[in-house]
Amino acid sequence: MTNVMEGSAARTAGLRGGDVIVKADGVKIENPIDLVSAIRSADMRSTTNHAIDLQIIRKHRAQTLTLRW
Repeated sequence: MTNVMEGSAARTAGLRGGDVIVKADGVKIENPIDLVSAIRSADMRSTTNHAIDLQIIRKHRAQTLTLRW
């Protein structure tokens, strides 16, 4: 990820420029389309609690964040 818009759900979740998303809800993310698919799947699973856990790499360290929308 190169830039995270101020005030966005991604920024609120804690994502920052330079973070690399490696998994979303346990599914390997290899390209942006994989991430979009994971978000859409989460959207279809729940009508009220929209969230996915993201595994990221930041400065060579693994972290987990929760993206809510």
